[in-house]
Amino acid sequence: MASNERYFGFLLKDVTRRYVHRFEHSAARLGLTLPHCKVLVYLSRQQGLSQARLAELTDLEPMTVVRLLDAMERDGLIERRATVEDRRIKRVFLLPGAEPALAEIWAIADRTRAEAMNGLSEEERERFFQMLELIQQNLQNVVSDSSEP
Repeated sequence: MASNERYFGFLLKDVTRRYVHRFEHSAARLGLTLPHCKVLVYLSRQQGLSQARLAELTDLEPMTVVRLLDAMERDGLIERRATVEDRRIKRVFLLPGAEPALAEIWAIADRTRAEAMNGLSEEERERFFQMLELIQQNLQNVVSDSSEP
């Protein structure tokens, strides 16, 4: 095993921590928090997620998500709708008022990614994303094949 392979997890965690810190710093200047950004991005990818599923995806406690959604609803960014099959389950949908915030989030993400990948060619970037997706799939397969959560 190459000596740097031993530190794979540490390196991945450190890169993630630094990337998230940089993103949060830029977002904070616009009045956005990382949890707000996560919720808006997940909803932009899939409208109608349940509050419980948003909590899972964003790694937030369900009560934290409820408070966050309360504020986002007051701000005219989202709306919650009860489902027909179970009125206790609330589905969350973006409102048109969320578009400016999403545009800012994507601009921050683009800038942060460009800063992080400075010095890498387009080909290296593409290969890097392919490798990350393969690693992600490998880990998903291991979790799917075992009794681990």
